[in-house]
Parts: sequence; C-alpha cells; structure tokens
Amino acid sequence: MYTELNETVNFVSRHMMFRIPRLKLCLFAEHMSNIMLLRYYGKWDPMDPKTYKEYRILRISNGMSPDDIVFSAASAVGLCVEEIMLCFPDRMIIFVNPGEVCYIEGDGTMPKPIWVGSAESADDKYTPGSHVRLSLVHPRELGIDNPFPNSSKDFRMFRYVIPGTQNFTVESFSQTRFGSLRKRPDPEQLRRLQKSILASGSAPHNVPPTPSEIAKYGSYF
Repeated sequence: MYTELNETVNFVSRHMMFRIPRLKLCLFAEHMSNIMLLRYYGKWDPMDPKTYKEYRILRISNGMSPDDIVFSAASAVGLCVEEIMLCFPDRMIIFVNPGEVCYIEGDGTMPKPIWVGSAESADDKYTPGSHVRLSLVHPRELGIDNPFPNSSKDFRMFRYVIPGTQNFTVESFSQTRFGSLRKRPDPEQLRRLQKSILASGSAPHNVPPTPSEIAKYGSYF
C-alpha cells in the first residue's frame, strides 16, 4: 500500500515540479500521502484489489474542482488550489489500487500505467520516490497516536525528509537552527482527520464515479 501511494504522490508531484516552490511541494506530497493512507487503510485488500476500487479515484483537472484529498493537502501547507490545478491537463483521473496505479488523461479511454507490481510484497522493498523522497515513520514522529492500534501490521506514516539530512523527530528537529525552515506537521489537523475517518468506518470521501464515467472506463470502476 505504501508503495502504491508513494508512486501516486510522486506522479502528481512531477506535474508540479518547477511551478510550485520546492519545499511547499514536498510538504504537500507528505500531507497528500498521509490523507490517502488514512482514508484507504481500512479499505485496502491486496488479496482482492477490486474491493472499494470505485472510491480510490483521484480527479485532478484544470478548470474543475479538485478531489477533496488534493484540496485538504493544499490547505494544510498554504497552497492555492487554483495554482495547483494549473499544473495539470484539463482532465486527469488516477486509479489507485493494490498492485496497480494508472491514469487517464484528456478524453482518452485507455489507462496508462504509473506503477505495476506485486500487491502483496511491494512494501517489502519500499523505496522513496525520485521527485519527493517520503520516508516511513511512526505516527508519533508526526505528533499523533497510532490511528490503527489494533492493526496486525506495523503501521507507519509518510514524512518528507530533506535530502542529505537525518530523519529527525519533530522534537529534535525543532531544536536545530534549521528547524524554523521546515513547516512542522499540524498534529491537530491530522487528529481531526483521523477522528472523522474512524467515525465513518474509514470510508473514503471521494466522489463515486458518474454513470458516464462507468460507461466510458468500464472495468476500472
């Protein structure tokens, strides 16, 4: 799951490179990946990738309202949503499923692959992306409790780490002379998101596909 989300966020970030300030872009990627993680975690089954696939859809289109995941991540780091949308084509849909991440651009009907691999073992060799390097850390390093304490897996969250630096905790980094240069995670915002998701049974808030999208893109819904 971490690999699929990492590939998704790096694909999105690639479109924003050189148009959005580097640090804000990286923090946007961190927030976006964690929002996706919290929303999809309880609805992700590597043994049955088709389960809930209709909810793991990202719509990012210039001139249209973005998916609320994009909106939330942009708001968290102080980015203008309209500025982000200008980085993308008129129409883009991204499908995020276990073992496969793909997208459709414009009026095309054939999905193009972003990443394809093993849904069951991809995270065994998790590698940070080439555009934004996101490490996996314990939730407490972002200032929140584990949102899934009963999970049988070792739950981790994404965190952007500046290349060439050690992976500081929130507390230790704030003590360095560089601490003021990196906007710290907003624990309260993550807690609110965590509570709202758990209260709704971890159900994603993405807009379900429209009848015309189902007719056009068929099995991807």
